[in-house]
Amino acid sequence: MQGDSVKTDVSVIMGCYDSEDTLEEALSSVLSQEFSGAFEVIAVDDGSRDATLEILKRFAARDARLNVLVHPANRGGGAARNTAIRAARAPFVMDVDSDNMLGTGALRTMHAFLSSRPDLHGALYEEQRIFRGKDVRHFEPFHYYTETAPLELRAVFQFPNVQFGNVMCRREAYALAGGYPEHHGFDTQGFCMRFLSRGLRAQVAPGSFYWHRTGRSRASYFERVFDSGRYNLNTYLIYEDLIERFSNAALRTILNANVFRASGFGAEGIGAGLEALERSGVEVLKRDGDGGWDAASAVFVRGVAALRDNDCETALRNFVELAKGGLSTPIVLFNTIRCSLGLAGTEPARIVDAALAATEQLRLRKLPSTRRWSLVDRALVKAARITLSAHGIEDPVS
Repeated sequence: MQGDSVKTDVSVIMGCYDSEDTLEEALSSVLSQEFSGAFEVIAVDDGSRDATLEILKRFAARDARLNVLVHPANRGGGAARNTAIRAARAPFVMDVDSDNMLGTGALRTMHAFLSSRPDLHGALYEEQRIFRGKDVRHFEPFHYYTETAPLELRAVFQFPNVQFGNVMCRREAYALAGGYPEHHGFDTQGFCMRFLSRGLRAQVAPGSFYWHRTGRSRASYFERVFDSGRYNLNTYLIYEDLIERFSNAALRTILNANVFRASGFGAEGIGAGLEALERSGVEVLKRDGDGGWDAASAVFVRGVAALRDNDCETALRNFVELAKGGLSTPIVLFNTIRCSLGLAGTEPARIVDAALAATEQLRLRKLPSTRRWSLVDRALVKAARITLSAHGIEDPVS
């Protein structure tokens, strides 16, 4: 690693988990960049079980710009990126996935654009080139957002393919955004929403591109969550970070969503539901001067905000109030379980997985029901009753 006395212009961060089949190409694409300034690469091995760490050490031995950090156990993409950001020394931080590759001149182009725009907090790539395996000769160009203006939060719900993936940001922007989420698997998408919901500004850097690989023998962080059927649930967890920004109509859509339906990008997804509201002329985000929420939406917002702040006692009171009022929806029931696990001392980053595990275990049993609940609905009800009873709370679920 470069000495502290050497000025560093860009810190490139890379989270790595079981990346032995793609890591060499990813690192080479960064270390071979032509750049007039100085840059460092901070790679975090996130508890890999293959030769990832050995590859990182080999590269670091011959290139002092590479700094290798290690998580003894796998903690997820968000945690790996946050660890790297905390170690970054440069005013600009560039995120590169260990299964992707930087395009020719990407580092120079992104840095020149962002450093010339003091009004911006981040720079987005103009193009993502999607290729399969190692075949970069055949790729599909993909544009997240091509407008020549800063990306706005409202656009996420108005247009398809708006959210950004790999990005370059000013280092202070990560602190302002709250870093990458560590409690769910859509950390890149979650960071995008945190970034935009806090009023930070990012715009496309003309001429920039990177290579996005598909068809790996081992799934990426995102692919593992997507393949698990948790797309809807993870999308909801992203929305929790900006819950106060939603209109009453959007909150009602979120509150009543079946987040355990494995819809992927389909029309039944929770995100698609909000996009449908926008298309119908009903705005998803509140505007200045808008009226307040209805009573149930206001209780839901208070509960989510408290849960987000790890105030599980306050959050639980609000979700129990909703259930007693007849709103024992999947989200409300799942959140009561999360609150109870938090009160029992479960680590915040592990609460979602622990709540899912509790629900899945109960889902395998025959459960009594008084209406036509699905297995997961009934499992949520029983899990909620068990966790509430453990804390001496009267059962609010009819």
